[in-house]
Amino acid sequence: MNSIISRATYNWNITRILYTSIGILLSSYSAYHQDWTGTFLGLYFIIMGVFALGCAAGSCSIPQSTSQKIQ
Repeated sequence: MNSIISRATYNWNITRILYTSIGILLSSYSAYHQDWTGTFLGLYFIIMGVFALGCAAGSCSIPQSTSQKIQ
């Protein structure tokens, strides 16, 4: 339980803020218009942003190769 709280409260960056903000906007707009598919999609983005899952955690970047080319 402690790790869930720490994931939600620490290490916020611009990506997590954007995911959470877009999720809140999409979810609230869709719920207002009773579009439940959009509401659940917005909730997915909120969960990704708050709990740092997927790309919101910064794990979508391609690692740079540290090996040297052999000639």
